[in-house]
Amino acid sequence: MAPKEDDFEPAGDAEEFSDFVPAVFAKNLEEAEEYREILNDHDIPAIVGQQDGEDKPKQSRGMTRGLPVLVPEVLLDEASEIIADLEEDEEDEFEDEEDEEEEDEEDEEDEDEEEDVFDDDDLLDEEEDEDELEDDEEEEEDEEEEEEKDEE
Repeated sequence: MAPKEDDFEPAGDAEEFSDFVPAVFAKNLEEAEEYREILNDHDIPAIVGQQDGEDKPKQSRGMTRGLPVLVPEVLLDEASEIIADLEEDEEDEFEDEEDEEEEDEEDEEDEDEEEDVFDDDDLLDEEEDEDELEDDEEEEEDEEEEEEKDEE
């Protein structure tokens, strides 16, 4: 795929932007287009380069895999800062989501533990209930015996 130079309007002299270099390598075309749009929103002309082919862009800063998003060499530092900030924000967002998921899981585990816990108080309550039941039964038997005696 040839660079999309029509996707931006260079500010200033066009010769100033004649040397494009990779600012980032995207995993796929969709990600490359997102980077291009973000850079363009920050007034940095950006184009999506070719992954393979004859028009290989000049390599920059050790990045060599994926679909290159090209920017003018004079704006590479600014573009790199924007990309770094974007990736940092995404990482923070991902960590926040992970933290929330972990908290939810811990809350669910705590609730399960609270339901499953069988403590001595529960045992005492059950024993008291059984004792009360036995006492009630004995009282009923006693009353019946007394009634029978009275009838005789």
